[in-house]
Amino acid sequence: MLAYNHARARIMRWVFWSIIFGVCGGGMCMFTKNGFAIPVNKNLWSLSYCLVTSSMALFMKALLYFIVDLKSKWGGRPLYYAGQNALFLYIGSELLKKHFPLLWYISAPTHAQLLATHAAAMLIWLAVGVALYKKRIFITL
Repeated sequence: MLAYNHARARIMRWVFWSIIFGVCGGGMCMFTKNGFAIPVNKNLWSLSYCLVTSSMALFMKALLYFIVDLKSKWGGRPLYYAGQNALFLYIGSELLKKHFPLLWYISAPTHAQLLATHAAAMLIWLAVGVALYKKRIFITL
């Protein structure tokens, strides 16, 4: 941020590297989930997985920087509430991820069903974060 003090230069750099990482990561797996030399594999943290997720993260950083900091269209409140007790929310979600209401049994789930259940669990933890913030409870190390 100190080296590139113009907002446009920052955004262009983040988007540029997002495209480079995305093309490199996609090229390693031929833009398929399980194809070519290095498939996208989260469990192994394959190089293609790291590049593709880095690409998405850089793009989201550029987008949120533009919307939140430059245009002031959104304050990012849900992220702020979760960030006040981030470690508690992470540990809680890891410890309770196999328990109801954070887990629903679905026989032979599709990707869409898994996305919906995980998004619902994330919203539950976000509600916990908002409740802790409203009660002024901040759990730190």
